Amino acid sequence: AAMTFTILLAFLVFFATREMFGSTAALVALTFFVFEPNILAHGALVTTDMGITCLMFASIYAFYRYIKKPTVLRLLLTGRAVGVALAVKHSGVFIFPIIAFLAAIEVFRDLQIAGNNPESRIQTAGRLVIALVVIGGVSVAILWSAYGFRYSMRPPGLTISPTLADFAKKLEPSVAGRAILGVARLHLLPEAYLYGLIDVKVVADNTGTYIFGTVYPHGKWFYFPALLLIKCTVSALILLLSLPVVLFFRRTRHLREILFLAIPPACYFIVAIVSGLNIGVRHILPIFPFLMVLIAYAAWTLIQSNRLWIYPVAALLLFHVVSSVRAFPVSYIPYSNELWGGPSQTYKYLSDSNVDWGQQMIATKNYDGATAKLN
Repeated sequence: AAMTFTILLAFLVFFATREMFGSTAALVALTFFVFEPNILAHGALVTTDMGITCLMFASIYAFYRYIKKPTVLRLLLTGRAVGVALAVKHSGVFIFPIIAFLAAIEVFRDLQIAGNNPESRIQTAGRLVIALVVIGGVSVAILWSAYGFRYSMRPPGLTISPTLADFAKKLEPSVAGRAILGVARLHLLPEAYLYGLIDVKVVADNTGTYIFGTVYPHGKWFYFPALLLIKCTVSALILLLSLPVVLFFRRTRHLREILFLAIPPACYFIVAIVSGLNIGVRHILPIFPFLMVLIAYAAWTLIQSNRLWIYPVAALLLFHVVSSVRAFPVSYIPYSNELWGGPSQTYKYLSDSNVDWGQQMIATKNYDGATAKLN
């Protein structure tokens, strides 16, 4: 069942890339996605990570399609995707500011295209404000449905210990704690959902970090940037580094598409950096489908600019596949690229779900079984 999200996301990556940049770029994006070690590592695990990865991409893609051609159906589909994302994982809440930011940029772009027309400015801004309100209303309704439209965490007559108010004291005197208690007083969101939000923040504030052989009491800003350098394939890193050059020479083409692909992962990545919860690449997994599409765009744009680029691009794609296949079948979770020595050396730099997440229990069982037979 968990793999359903991964398979759906593969389809979304293909169709989104095809709609934005064409069929060839879509095939490149799909190939990079299918052989992405971090997707293969977490794509079949019963966790919330692939769920939010799929639904965040689905939400942004749905909003992009609404912006291109505003219809009631596309608006409702966006609200539905955002709502399920909220229900899947608490980090889904960050979709709201992201789409609001994208809407604001769309208003600004519309002004540049249409000129300084006050009527156009008001119409565009008004339509998008209404759209955001509808998306918010539909998504919150779906979130409530996931909790059975019941506010209380426990059935009538039973209380949770500690209570939400007492648990929120762990966040005082933060703005987040006061905001959550304000929402709770008005019963705007389910109590269990709000309790979870507090728990996420409490865990983030009290979790240490291990990186490059050193244990830190709290999160470090360089953790996730270093994680990308270690956990992404060399091919993906090279094409990502080529992206600024490609954008510089093609900055007037596909601007809307680039903004919708670059802003969401950038915002999410910044939130991850400041969150303080440094325990695994899975926490930034939602940025990967966006990166795969951007990588495909960079590769295809290079080929279009000069056919000779097809050879280095093909070589990078092949190396990406080979690097991934070499990790089959048990080294996807501890995967690190060749610059860092490969999966067998990851433990020197990282820990937690970057290296092992229970899959070695199978190896331990097999070892015990083999030992018993020998005895």
